Formats: sequence, structure tokens, C-alpha cells
Amino acid sequence: MRPAVHGLIAAACIALAGCATPPTHPALADLRETPLVPVRTFIADVDYSGGNRISPDGTRLVWLQVSGTRVGLATREVDGSAATARRFETGTIAGWSSVGIAYNWLSDSRHVMYVKDPLGDENTQIHVFHADDPDGARHNLTPWPGARSIYLAHGKPGTTQFFFQSNRRDRSAFDVYEADAATRTLREVVRSDGDVTNWLIDIDGSLGGRIRVDGKEANRDRLLEILDPATGEWRLAKRFGAFGYVSPLRLDRKAGILVANSGLGRNTTALVSIDLATGAETELFRDPRVDLTASYVPLGSTVPYAVQVDPGYPEIRFFDEQLGRAVSSTSSRRVPEPIVAVGAGTADRAMKRMIVRPMTVRGEREFLFDRDSSGLTLLKDVRGSEAEARAMVPVEPIAFQSRDGFAVHGYLLRPRVPEGRRVPMVVAIHGGPWQRDFWEPSEPNNGFAGSQLLANRGYAVLHVNYRGSTGYGGKFMYAAVKELGGRTQDDIEDGVQWAIARGIADPARIGLLGDSFGGFSVLSQMVRSPERYACGVNIVGIADWQRWLDEKPPYWRNQMHWWNLFLGVGADPADRDRLRDASPLSRIDRIRSPLLVVHGANDVRVAKQDSDEVVARLQSLGRPVEYLVFADEGHAIRKWQNRLRMWRAIEDFYAACLGGRSGGFDLYQLAP
Repeated sequence: MRPAVHGLIAAACIALAGCATPPTHPALADLRETPLVPVRTFIADVDYSGGNRISPDGTRLVWLQVSGTRVGLATREVDGSAATARRFETGTIAGWSSVGIAYNWLSDSRHVMYVKDPLGDENTQIHVFHADDPDGARHNLTPWPGARSIYLAHGKPGTTQFFFQSNRRDRSAFDVYEADAATRTLREVVRSDGDVTNWLIDIDGSLGGRIRVDGKEANRDRLLEILDPATGEWRLAKRFGAFGYVSPLRLDRKAGILVANSGLGRNTTALVSIDLATGAETELFRDPRVDLTASYVPLGSTVPYAVQVDPGYPEIRFFDEQLGRAVSSTSSRRVPEPIVAVGAGTADRAMKRMIVRPMTVRGEREFLFDRDSSGLTLLKDVRGSEAEARAMVPVEPIAFQSRDGFAVHGYLLRPRVPEGRRVPMVVAIHGGPWQRDFWEPSEPNNGFAGSQLLANRGYAVLHVNYRGSTGYGGKFMYAAVKELGGRTQDDIEDGVQWAIARGIADPARIGLLGDSFGGFSVLSQMVRSPERYACGVNIVGIADWQRWLDEKPPYWRNQMHWWNLFLGVGADPADRDRLRDASPLSRIDRIRSPLLVVHGANDVRVAKQDSDEVVARLQSLGRPVEYLVFADEGHAIRKWQNRLRMWRAIEDFYAACLGGRSGGFDLYQLAP
């Protein structure tokens, strides 16, 4: 290497908190035998390619391509080679969790729709392009500042129409629009009075139903109503309570059924067919252990072809047993490692071709499955390189008993050190609380990327699906009512004690990591047990519950009854006092261990003021606190340069307080 380059790297290392450093915790002495992988490999989606979707006519594919600063969608003919793929530069696409489907083919199998969140403020916009456009032109159909637009469904089969909803007219209500991707025109279909929580599109490609609140108060009953195509009148099909769970999948008014995931009258959710004449539900599938993770129904049909549940490892059931056997046996012949599960993906309208994803502990592949020939065509091997594989660790499903008798589930990652050594541990706390962590293969760039990075640095990483998490039935979720700051936090503590009792964690070196509600839990744990934790990382965490309730986006109004129930907030002024006492800010002086705080300036879910005040108060008390703010992010840190900066700060922070190693700075990490 030339001296000038040596000097440049040295200067960069100083500017970014140093080059690679070895671990200082004695249990990690052997960790140097595990390759030290750069942060960017785990976090910044380097050269990622995958997430294939098949077109409705079964002839084309679209998938995501990310390489450094470049983010785009690629398309090709199913019968063509990878060399024939065309790339469309899209920039960062919105995440699945906040807006539903992020990209997919439209019904004509020539146009592609994708969703963007330009500022991170959740004012999402819908874009389209034609896969055969020689200029690669992309078109923003909803360039409306301050408005949130969400894809709903395809229009009539074979056309370029689709439906979306937007709060452009009224920020508290979502009206339905029909768009034409070919002409790039829009028309308003129906306006909402603010009481509609779900709009339903019939499989015939027309507006067909809605779920709305009965009355103006958000905790009233929900009504499933069907639009009569002959009269234009809405008809009541089913009434259920304010906290009843019905998630519509496919509506067919002609057949008189709605296929949905439902939690009504049962502990775990079920795939059901709802009779539109009587409202009666017929169960198609239910697992008594856990809720449904996903249900797969082809376009234009109300006949599901697969479901997925996740009691620990994922389990996929194909309703057509012959199809399931063909997918499983063919995948086993093509994949040399033991298969954990074969994930279902999108299918064409005729169910002749579909995407399948065999998952092993090592990683995931994507294949195109041809039902007629039972053949598999490899589309993408999204596993990491062999060197990366040596650096990854297994994600182990775990379970323990809470102090009051609940079975609490989660996942554990362990660093590659000899058995029997207590190592520093990070407790990674998911947000929500109505979410859960799922098993992932041991590869970079997936949902456990940050945890794999931490394990590579020498930490055990514990994920706890505490009470209040979804996925484990209504009894477990509702056990968190009025307990988000109490027994929910007990579950996290019990997980820590479990890891200590099993000889996994060094009790003197426990760190915390969480975002959103997980960030609230980081603060709560450090307030509750200031001597238990060596340090914590709070990302966009809630610190003041009263402010959180007062500053919600207007379109959240029909969901706030859930928060009022779980927080125990009613009309009694005493509830407000109790809420203030439950807020970490009210007892922030109890935090003595180092804290790293991260926030996006455009966050509309948790006010940046929460983090500002946490940092200011700790600084005034002389407590160790660091603050990282991203001006171009919101509730999620998505841009790869920002994620790289955040995780570099996190690894150096934990190296100082927990004793793991740090990868330091490398010029490679900033290369586009």
C-alpha cells in the first residue's frame, strides 16, 4: 500500500473512533480465530439481490438489487437469462412493516409498482414503471407533500389499474383512489369519514367492502360491511368488538365469502372463510401453539395454497399435499444442507409457477418452482460468502418460564468461543409491543443482521418475545394490559436471569439494545435496575408516555383504543398521573451506566424531544451519555450510510462497556 493511502486510512481511523481493536473481556480471548467481518457486510446491504416476485401471468420476475449507494429493482423474463435483466434505479424503497407490500407486479404483468418514504416521515408515495420502457423511466403517481399513500390491491385482471388509499384530502382519513399505471391518471373512488379502518377490493377488481368503527369513539364495535354492486348501498355482514382481530385477505362478493385471518372467539388466530350472508366463520387452518405468520392466496381466488406459523423455527403447510410433497422433495434434492423449512412466495394467477425459498441454518435460496414439471430453477442464492458463513452463528429458539408461570419464547445467538464460558451479553428488545422476533438463517442483511454483527464482536444476543408480543395467542398478548412497564419488563429481566443461570451470560457485563417500544424498555430496565446493566442503546425510544399519546399522527385515531387499554388510560385524571410516573423521564436520574441514544429527526411516532430531554437531563447530572441524530431519517434508520454510522457507534460503545472487539473503520465501508 502506498504511504499516502496509509496516511489517509490512519486519519480516517482517528476521525471515526479508531481501527480494529481486540476484545478486552477474558472469555473472548479465542475470538480472534473467528473472522472479523466489517460492519458494512452485516448492515449496509452490500451487493444484496433477492426478494423475487413472479408476475400474474407467470412470465416475468422482479427483484430487489442493492449495492452500496445504488438501490433498484430488476426485471427479466422467466425464460430469459440473468444477463437479460433490466435494472430500474428506484432509491430506497419503504419497509414492509409500515406500508404493506413494498413492490410487486401489477395485473398486466408489464408494470411494476413500488412504495417510497422519501423523508422517513411515513408520508409514503407510490411509483410505477413499465418493465419494457427503454428509457427506464419511473413515475411518482402521488407526489403529495405531507400525505400518506398506501397500495391496496390490483384492479381488474389483465389491466394496468390498481387501488390505493391516501389521506391527501384529510390527514385523519384515507380515501380510496384508482390509478392507471399506463396513462398515469387517478380517479377518486370513495371518500372516508374517518371511521373506516380497512377498505376491501373484490377479486373482480372493484371496491367491495370495508371495516369501520361503529360511531365516533375508537373503542366502539367494528362493522364488516359489503358494498352492493346493484344498489351502491352498504350492507352489514358481521359485527365484532373493538379489540376483535380480523385481517381480510380476499373478498368474493359473487361467491359470498371473505377469506381472512381471524382471532375472534379463539386464542390463536385462524385462517377462516367468512360467510357474507350470516357472518359465520369456517376455520380453514389454526395452530393451537401460535398465531398465523402468513397466509398465501393466489390472485383472483379465495382458495389459500399455504400458511406459515413460527413456534420456534418456521413451519409451512401447503394445503395441496401433492404440491407440498413436490416442493419439499425437489428442494431437498437441490439443497445439500438440511432444510429447516421451504418458504412459500408469490405465485402466478394460474398456480403453475411460484417462488419457493428453502431455508437452512446457513441461509436461504430462491427458486422458481414449475408445478407441471416439478422443476426448480435457481434464481438467487442470497446466502453470504464462505468467509461470512464462518463468521455467522446459529439463531437458536429458546424458551423459559416467567416468574408468574408464562412460557416466554425467544432466540439466542452465541459468539464462537468454547462452551462453558460466560460471555458479555446484549439483550435485543423488539418494538411494538405488538410485534415479535422470528427465526432467521445465519446470513448477513436479514432481520438478525445487527445481532449477527454483535455475536461476531463477542456478545451473546438474547431476543425475548415478552408478554404483549403478538404471535403467541391472545392470552399471552393481553397479559400485558396495564403491565407494559411492569410484568412485560419482568419477562425481560427473567430472560436475563435465565441466561445467567444457564452459564451463558456474564452478570457483570449485560447490555441493552432496543428501538421504539424496545427503546422504552431499555430506559425502563436501566431505571428499574440501575446496577444490573453495564450500558444501553436506546433507538427512537419512548421516554414520556403522555407526550407520546398527545402527539400521534391524526390517522392513528382508530388505533389509539389499543394503547389506552394497554396503558390503562381513561377519563380519570389519576390515570395521567400514573402515566407520568410510568415514563422513564420521571426517574431518569436513576440511570448511571453509559447510554447511547439514537433518533431520526423526522420521526412521527416518537417525538425527538423525548430523546433530547433524556440526553439533556443525563448530561446535567454528569452521567455518561452519547447522542446520535440523523436529520434525514424518521422512526427507522434506513439509509445505508446512516446505518453504517449508527452501528459503528454501537460496536465501539459496547466494546468500551462490555469488552467485545471492534472492527474499527475501513475505507471499504464507505465505498459506493
